[in-house]
Amino acid sequence: MEVHHHAHPEVSGHRKKWTHYFWEFLMLFLAVIAGFYAENIREHAVEHRRGKEYLKSFLTDLKTDTANYKELLETYDKKVKVLSHNYDCYLIIKNGGDFNPCLSEILAQSFGFPDLIPEDRTLQQLKNSGALRLIPKQDADSITIYDSELREQLQGERTGVQEVQTLLRNTWFELLNYDVFYKRFIQHNDSAFISGTFLINNKDLSKIDRLFAIIAQYQMYMDVQYQSIFYLNERAKSLINYFSKKYHF
Repeated sequence: MEVHHHAHPEVSGHRKKWTHYFWEFLMLFLAVIAGFYAENIREHAVEHRRGKEYLKSFLTDLKTDTANYKELLETYDKKVKVLSHNYDCYLIIKNGGDFNPCLSEILAQSFGFPDLIPEDRTLQQLKNSGALRLIPKQDADSITIYDSELREQLQGERTGVQEVQTLLRNTWFELLNYDVFYKRFIQHNDSAFISGTFLINNKDLSKIDRLFAIIAQYQMYMDVQYQSIFYLNERAKSLINYFSKKYHF
């Protein structure tokens, strides 16, 4: 019986050398690494594009803010200029003069203030979604600082400014002659101040002193509001200029 012998790999010469396995492993490893880096580059490009889209949206919001700031500054500038004459009007009352004209202007500028309502749609998205990480740190920090300054202004408006506004409004109600007030400010009747009628009861000098003391305090708050909004406006314009140049928007 013929016996067939199987050739041993070493004898047959078909055994692969270790270098062959090494190169196979190296090529597979390099392929995996290349795929990893390609995916990483793709993700980075996508994130970079998303980051620029957020910045572009943020710039649109800033432009809306600067337009609002402009209107607020005009309003507060007018309020401060009128309120700055409060002592002159106070002296007219003390001296028994015709105080209706000056007091009407002061009342019109001290019965309320315009709210600061920022366009913070993109800011909220950036903070709530964690998308600030898509933006370079220096740029993200500048956005965060602006947001912090904006929140601080809003907080001050809701507390200090609103408190003195409410106090002043309540003090006006204690002194106003409703008939004259209604004709002048509700009906906008320019002939409301007929001879012998007054916008407030000017007999109680202690209440008048209190009214004008609060008006003076209110004037200071309005001036602070003007300065704060002026600063926010400058910050917003600076950010618009910076991001527009850096990202060629």
